Amino acid sequence: MKKDFQSTLATIKAHGYWKIHVYPNSINFMPIEPINKGKEIIRSASIRFRGWDYPHFPTQVLDHQNIYIAGDKVEAWIDYNQFKEIWRLYNTGQFIHLFALREDWFKEGSLLSPRLKEIPPGTALEIIGAVYSITEIYAFIRNLVQAVLYKNEVVVEITLVGTKNRNLFISDPLRMPLIGEHKSVMNKVVFPKKVYKIQDLETNYLDFAFEQIVYLFNQFNWDNPNIEAIKEDQKKLIERRL
Repeated sequence: MKKDFQSTLATIKAHGYWKIHVYPNSINFMPIEPINKGKEIIRSASIRFRGWDYPHFPTQVLDHQNIYIAGDKVEAWIDYNQFKEIWRLYNTGQFIHLFALREDWFKEGSLLSPRLKEIPPGTALEIIGAVYSITEIYAFIRNLVQAVLYKNEVVVEITLVGTKNRNLFISDPLRMPLIGEHKSVMNKVVFPKKVYKIQDLETNYLDFAFEQIVYLFNQFNWDNPNIEAIKEDQKKLIERRL
């Protein structure tokens, strides 16, 4: 079957996925004109801390990815191994990104260990991967508000879909495993809606990401996550010491 934006969206929604929604908290936002400037905005705001950019910016058109102008928005998609994403940037400054939980697609990862490939979809959330993903989201948003020039405030809404009966786990064999089960009983985790002042987001994005990470783990009934380990993992990520 030929892959495109809609088929990738359907694939993403077949299992667990993240949804990120960012938009200006002002009706006075100056539109992105011409809309093709949106490509450069995302390209320059995208970050690459661990070998895969966030969000993925297709640099060429291939059977498994594309980027193009679609009316009042820039639209992109990729369906490749465990990486399945779609995003849109509207001329209003609204950015929407959906990307599959990689844990549910480990079986398609060409470089992953057989142990990880055996994890059934819908059963697991890898702790360090979640720390990295939320940190990447906030690092990108920090860059986005600078590139788009939002005025005063920006709204951030994050949802993790497909969490019911999913367990936290640690994939690194060199780390201490979790004791007992840490499972979500909800179908999705809706993070608190946040309204950030632009200057605060630019300087405190790591702290804001940390708050959301702790909230996520609490929703998986992990009451006392290792605070220092989380902050150290964030630091290693942005310093590219993985």
